[in-house]
Amino acid sequence: QQQHQQQQHLQLQQQQVIQHMLELQARAAAASASATSMVAAPAAVATAAPGTNTSQPTPNVKRPLNDQTQHQPQQQQPAGLKDDAEPSPSPPPVNDDPQQSKAYLLQFVDQVLVLASALGLAHNESADLPVGNDFGGGRCGILGDAVAVDTAGAVTLDSAVGLLTNGNFAAVLSGGASGPDSSTTESRGREDAIRSDLMGLGRMLCRHLATSPLATVARQRLTPQSSSVGTDEASCSSAGSNKRQKMDHSSVASLRDLGFPPSLCILISKLLDVSDTFFCGGSWKASLNSATRLGKYRDVAQVEKDLLLIKSQPDEYLVFGRGGIDGSSSSASGSPPRNMSASSSGGGYLFGREKEIQQLQEAYHRSIGQSNSSREVVFISGKSGVGKSSLAEELCRCVNGNGGNFVHCALDDLLQVQPMSVLLNAFNDHCRKVLKGDQKKMERIRSQLRSLMGSKNAHVLGDAMPYLLDLMGAPSRPPSDGPDDVEASAASNRFMWFFRLFVRGIATPEHPLCLCLDDLHCASKDVLDLVCALAADGDVGSLLIVGCYRDTEIGPDHALKNTFGDLARNKVSTLSISLSNLNTEQVNMLVAQTLQMQPESTKDLGNIIFAESGGHCLFVQQLIKTLKQEGQLMYSASDQTWTWDVKALQSRDSITDNCVSLMKRKILGLDTELRSFLKKAACLPDYITLMAASDESISTVLLLETAIREGLISKTADGFKFTHSLFQSVIYNAIPEPERKSLHLSIGKDLWSHSSVDELEASIYIVVDQLRRGADLVTDPDERAEYAKLCLMAGEKASRISAFPSSCEYFLQGTSMLSESDWTNQNYELNLRLHTACAEAQNMIGDYDGSFITVNAVLENGRSLKDKLQAYTTLIMSLGSQGKMMQAIEAGLDTLSMLGLELPLHPTQEDVRAALRETRTLLVGKSYTDITAFGLMTDRETLGAMHILTVLSRYAYVVNPKLMNMLACRQVKLTCESGLSKDSCYALAVFGNCLGHIDGSITKALNYGKWALALLDALNVRSMVPRCTTVLSDLFFYIEGSQSRLQSQMMSVEVGLRGGDVESALTCANIYLFTALQTGGRPLDSLTNEASRYLKEMTLRKHFSIAVAIPFRQTLQNFQTGGIDGDPTNITPPETGSGGPPARKKRGVVLYREYILRLMLACFFRKYDEAKTIIKQCDDFRKSNKFESINSQDVEESFLVGIICTSIIENCFDEEEDGIDYSQRALDATKKFEEWAKNGPHFQHRLALLQAQVAFAIERDHEKAAPLFDEAIRLAEEHSFVHEQALAYELSAFFQKKAHVDYPKARQTFQVAKSHYAKWGAKAKENDMDELIDSCDVPLSSLWI
Repeated sequence: QQQHQQQQHLQLQQQQVIQHMLELQARAAAASASATSMVAAPAAVATAAPGTNTSQPTPNVKRPLNDQTQHQPQQQQPAGLKDDAEPSPSPPPVNDDPQQSKAYLLQFVDQVLVLASALGLAHNESADLPVGNDFGGGRCGILGDAVAVDTAGAVTLDSAVGLLTNGNFAAVLSGGASGPDSSTTESRGREDAIRSDLMGLGRMLCRHLATSPLATVARQRLTPQSSSVGTDEASCSSAGSNKRQKMDHSSVASLRDLGFPPSLCILISKLLDVSDTFFCGGSWKASLNSATRLGKYRDVAQVEKDLLLIKSQPDEYLVFGRGGIDGSSSSASGSPPRNMSASSSGGGYLFGREKEIQQLQEAYHRSIGQSNSSREVVFISGKSGVGKSSLAEELCRCVNGNGGNFVHCALDDLLQVQPMSVLLNAFNDHCRKVLKGDQKKMERIRSQLRSLMGSKNAHVLGDAMPYLLDLMGAPSRPPSDGPDDVEASAASNRFMWFFRLFVRGIATPEHPLCLCLDDLHCASKDVLDLVCALAADGDVGSLLIVGCYRDTEIGPDHALKNTFGDLARNKVSTLSISLSNLNTEQVNMLVAQTLQMQPESTKDLGNIIFAESGGHCLFVQQLIKTLKQEGQLMYSASDQTWTWDVKALQSRDSITDNCVSLMKRKILGLDTELRSFLKKAACLPDYITLMAASDESISTVLLLETAIREGLISKTADGFKFTHSLFQSVIYNAIPEPERKSLHLSIGKDLWSHSSVDELEASIYIVVDQLRRGADLVTDPDERAEYAKLCLMAGEKASRISAFPSSCEYFLQGTSMLSESDWTNQNYELNLRLHTACAEAQNMIGDYDGSFITVNAVLENGRSLKDKLQAYTTLIMSLGSQGKMMQAIEAGLDTLSMLGLELPLHPTQEDVRAALRETRTLLVGKSYTDITAFGLMTDRETLGAMHILTVLSRYAYVVNPKLMNMLACRQVKLTCESGLSKDSCYALAVFGNCLGHIDGSITKALNYGKWALALLDALNVRSMVPRCTTVLSDLFFYIEGSQSRLQSQMMSVEVGLRGGDVESALTCANIYLFTALQTGGRPLDSLTNEASRYLKEMTLRKHFSIAVAIPFRQTLQNFQTGGIDGDPTNITPPETGSGGPPARKKRGVVLYREYILRLMLACFFRKYDEAKTIIKQCDDFRKSNKFESINSQDVEESFLVGIICTSIIENCFDEEEDGIDYSQRALDATKKFEEWAKNGPHFQHRLALLQAQVAFAIERDHEKAAPLFDEAIRLAEEHSFVHEQALAYELSAFFQKKAHVDYPKARQTFQVAKSHYAKWGAKAKENDMDELIDSCDVPLSSLWI
């Protein structure tokens, strides 16, 4: 019974092992099938080894890679395997193609891994297996014994797996050979048995490779005399022990001679344990002591470890005739192998960065999620040469594997003055790749870009990204109806907006985008602003931004620090990865892969290099190269591996203590001609490519080859570059300052003189940058003036793509090339253009002091007012940008006075009315057709005056509304006298609004407003749409109804963002949101999402309207949640103090709108104590601002005050204590709505509700009130004011409960009110209604708290 149980247990364990082997074989088959699919399939007959059977394999018969079944009896299938098991996959065809050879070896390694796993299970003592000759620990030595008695080569990679899983020699061996005696394993030690298996495995592998198709191909490439190399293994398989060891020596040497990868040769050598004889007397023993260094395998686990290393990095370890660090193939002379790139990777694998790689991949997958509404930015920091760029580029594999796109942008100190050109060039190149790639993908992206950007707007980015025009199918020249000219600030905003749209179009869930910015510490402010805008754009589908920077370069005032703050303010997630040096083990792995050797073989060298380099990645690479160059690291041609003397290395003096010193020493050791070549390259890396293209002389070619061989320069698809930026930095910093300036000047002149007009336009930034760095050496005035023209050309090009920090640098450089005398000679126009443009650029980047100085230079030296007019305009805008609006207005009025336009600084209401009458007189009898017949305004001074009047209107709207009306009247007058300009549209809009609100001419006012909107299309000035819409919003609200204007307001926001008028667009966004809340035209949850989206844009732009948007969004949330800490009238969120732009004192319409929002909440939530305070604040505001015009806030205030006052009266509050005549305020509000309702039907439901409340609370006429409540409910429903319909139901329920004591009906009406609040999305009001419904039986007085 015990024997029976033991037998059952044995069978169960056998089945488990067999199943495990089948799984391993299946994985190997899948891997080899994948490898086979990557190569071509030429006929295997011409390349197979002699005697190889090329016929189809017999079904269900497993065959080794080097199948020789035509010479041998058919092998039986190992016992225990299923009859329907698939045979081993056929090897990929082998010929001279390295990729096919590598695929063959990959399949070979996979099969050896399966066999090693089986051998490991056979050696496993810890497994719960019976011990004996049939299975378990007693199987140690079985493979070695089988190979020892194998005379026919029957023990192959596949059959050995069967042998290890069932132990049946009869099923494996042919020729009647019997298995080992049952006492064999017991009579020897376990370690000896394991060693026997390992040596047997080594002989199998050696024989397999020596008779493989690869060996056949290799022999065919060798001389006829050596064609028999490696073919005598089979004939010597039965030799004695000494002869067998000599045979092992010969076989491994033959594999090396045939060019098999050194990694496999070393692995087989360690399996065979031939080090004591094979290396004795060889070159390795003298120089390397390889017997000690290579050693031997002690168990199968060590074999599997090396096999997995080879499999994971086939490009490094499965290289025929290659290896090491020098870059040439190993020919007959045995040259050492390829060049290592200066990175922390050994040919593509990063050591010691597994955690960081995983973090990057996780961040990428988070960012490409379709539900993600916010981007993530990863910052990789560390010292130069620590491997930041290599880590970021490692992500490229993950991105490409997901069908994504990887855009790499390398910044550096020498190119930082180029205005975003490096970044834009990277995206331009991406467009080129898309054009040349898959056509379906290209068409899909083209469709997305056209939908987002519009083909007419392609030229907004087309100057900087020419391939984008081709990608979008846009014409080479801008269309006549393309984007109109706008002022500088709008142009900058427009460029950023369309670039964001462009990225939205190319970064999609189907094709995610990873943007890698190298050396981010060198980025200019405009690049950082653009990166921040992309990161904060929640509409970008799938984008991850990775920025690498040197933390040693970042001080407390660095621009990148501000970017960190901007990202936090915009609530963009960031991940910081800090890289340090490698540890000892990681350095050894790097050394091993650099030399293409197993890590166990390089430990002593790795320890020495770590001790000297401290684990600095680039330092490690350079040390290896230096040791090789100094002869302390040598390559053995016969053994095809690297050798070194440990004692000599340990006893030598340290080369240097840091990587920079090492590179300086290396560069000083180069010959003079090569150093001169590298100096020019360091001054301009692109100059290497230019020299290679223009100068094909032998000397230039040799210099390039030498630099590449030294590892200083590498060749890329686009040309040549330094292998690491630190090389360029070291070389550049070593050039003496005078020589450096001379080199830059020489390069600049060379580029300039050899460029055509178009080429100069394309490379203007590089030319000017080089000349700028050597400008001190130029003394000839005429030559300096020519350089100044180039600076103007570069600055204007930079301004066109809104790169104002860079354009400012160019303009300043241009002005520095000219002298004071150039204001009085032939260079006057050049000097004037440079100073005028420079002042505007300085104002754009916030350098207000610099702008003031430059403006003064123009004002002092300008020859006429016409020449100074743009400078005056810049001064006015500079003061306004600093918040000095009154000073800006004063400066503007002074300038207008010089132009003959006198306007009062503080006009009275009578002044405004007089100006309105005068202007109306000019327009009497004129139609829209008459206006369009005025023609276009051409006088330069008049155009300048119109623009200044428009600029002043923005500031007057905030601090002096009456002056704004005066300014508009003057603009209309100039239009009638001198013709139309784009500012005429805005003037008519303001004039119409003023006429309607102050003069009361509603019909005429609406007519002028429509003229303004029609002129926008006629003059093709879409950029003015949001500004005109903002002005006319109150007028249209008063006449046509607010809900009808919601769609046009939304469109105006979009047009403003596209046109660059962000200020007006976001102001219009606030008007749209407030209108949607007033009318109940949007569900609250939808409106909250829109408010959050606009608020994010305002935060990104640091727009002043954020002061309105934050309390507005909080108002929406209070309707849904009940308010902050239960107070619905509190609309100041807790986080306001920590985020957003710098706080400004609230004033003007900003403060008034906040009062209205709080008043609305107090009314709906019946917070009458708070309401009294807010009413007083509104009164004080009106008195101090003398607010006399009618607007949407005025309408809203009148309605809310009327409802609140009647409710207060109804609940018997003490009027005398408050000092407010509630009855009169309610009656006044009702009277206003009686007037407004005549022109605006959408006011009728409000009028009815006010009349109902007055009849109920003041007149106590319940019979009159009841039908008015019903009328208010009906009209609110008719005009779709759902929230005010709910309020009417609520007030009607109170009326029913109080006047008629009809509690059941009141309960029912409260329930209807609740359903309408639910439709609106006001969850807090739903809860409020529940309380009222539940308390219908409670006395009414207890409800008013």
